[in-house]
Amino acid sequence: MKVTLVGFKSLDFTSNEGNQVKGVKLFYAYPDADVSGNATDDVFLAQNVFDSFGVSMEQLNDSVDCIIELEFGKRGKVVGLKVA
Repeated sequence: MKVTLVGFKSLDFTSNEGNQVKGVKLFYAYPDADVSGNATDDVFLAQNVFDSFGVSMEQLNDSVDCIIELEFGKRGKVVGLKVA
């Protein structure tokens, strides 16, 4: 799915249950027939998942306000990320 990367946020904290949460939250926009303009959404990628896509934080930063490719699996989880 081609989307516009609106922004991103690195996360690294301990949850209320005591688990470490580390990863990247992506904020993106995409055309939707039921919306005037674009719809927006966000998705969290655990650090190991983000790292598996081979995209650096610098590349991600350079891709803000650009079209990127997010590939979603059967259960709606991101299984691929490509930047220009």
